[in-house]
Amino acid sequence: MKGLLLRVGIDKGSGGCLAPISRNRSFDYIPIPERQATSEIEVYATMKGMTGRRILDSLDPKIQQKIKYFHPHHDPEFDTYTYGDPTKTKRNQLSKLKPGDLLIFYVGLEPKDWEGKPRLFVIGYFDVEEVYDFREKQKEDYDSIFRMLPNNAHSKRYFKLKELQVEYADDNLVIVKGKSMSSKIFKNALLLGDDNDKILKELVPIFGYDGSLKRAVGHKIREDNFQKVKEWLNKGGIIK
Repeated sequence: MKGLLLRVGIDKGSGGCLAPISRNRSFDYIPIPERQATSEIEVYATMKGMTGRRILDSLDPKIQQKIKYFHPHHDPEFDTYTYGDPTKTKRNQLSKLKPGDLLIFYVGLEPKDWEGKPRLFVIGYFDVEEVYDFREKQKEDYDSIFRMLPNNAHSKRYFKLKELQVEYADDNLVIVKGKSMSSKIFKNALLLGDDNDKILKELVPIFGYDGSLKRAVGHKIREDNFQKVKEWLNKGGIIK
């Protein structure tokens, strides 16, 4: 495996809505709500999006009331480029990534102030620098690892539990760290899915995958497709 295509962000199942996208494909990336103890200070009511506006201002009033005092689970986070997951299938996929591989993120986005259907878009990627597989670590190493990755949502869970004097128990966690110079979040999202949330037909030869993008597991990018995918990302989704 040379890469992984992974769905993230708020959606109808986690948070109750999709993030907005404008006609020019500028968008706001909105993380899912945090459901566990965390040292995260920010709440949705104080968050500003990539466009500079308040996150809540673009959401339905019912959703605003529902989530405004929740902490966001910033995972992935695009300040220091980290992403972690302890769930069985995803952690197994993440653990197979190597330095130089790609971890590509896509989200469901809903048109805001223009007509159109919700679609799936690529919003950014990590050029993998390091993979921390906690199954291969000793518990006495956890503290130093989390201190190296303070912006990750799982680090914030760890620090909160430490404050509460509760032992951290996500021993299946894998955290991927992206290279700061070559990982990015886009200003304009790249269209990935059709009206049925299947990968666009013109992207099948590029990604080497033909099927649904709904499942909450990663889709592998194999070595034969790696350069094609990398070129597509670097060209802003343009196909020639």
